[in-house]
Amino acid sequence: MQSTNATTREKNASVNAMLEKITKKLPDKKYKIILADPPWTYNDKALAGRRGAGCKYDTMTLDELKRLPVPEIADKNCVLFMWCTWPQIEGGLELIESWGFTYKTKAFTWVKTNSDGTLFMGMGGWTRSNDEFVLLATKGKPKRVNAGINSVILSPIQDHSKKPHIFRTKIIELMGDLPRIELFARTKVHGWDTWGNDDKLELQPLEYF
Repeated sequence: MQSTNATTREKNASVNAMLEKITKKLPDKKYKIILADPPWTYNDKALAGRRGAGCKYDTMTLDELKRLPVPEIADKNCVLFMWCTWPQIEGGLELIESWGFTYKTKAFTWVKTNSDGTLFMGMGGWTRSNDEFVLLATKGKPKRVNAGINSVILSPIQDHSKKPHIFRTKIIELMGDLPRIELFARTKVHGWDTWGNDDKLELQPLEYF
């Protein structure tokens, strides 16, 4: 029992140190648009074949994600756009609430295609999945500026976990040119503040589109 308790304390200390380190990197600003791509943890067979998310980048548990001080950077009127997958939908809704937002709808669906235009076939516990989606949640009373934005986008697959830039463009078209940040960013993007839990982010070039 003592060994188990010691292991738990060591793990908690490690998690606390990790959260403190990455929290210090968050900008001391308020944002009206927050785009988040959480590094969800999956417990699946893909890990055995070195194909799962945990083999590509550092993942975080739901409890760890909840502890991030996202409410501190959210303006009183703010929209959260959060990438999610169907196995993580319950956790995604919990995370939205814990960050101080109210779930409203699905903002976008990314239907993945191959380079030849055929539909991409991904992994899945039941059916082979294809799409990823962006949940929309609000804090306060943000207003959209464009009522003509389509929610479905067909676009080729990217490097693992990299999302097409068109989604950033669509968010700006929907909400306007407001102060915005991308959390768990894989690259730096012109016009967006970026924050990630990967130390290599600062070494990435600034991308223009």
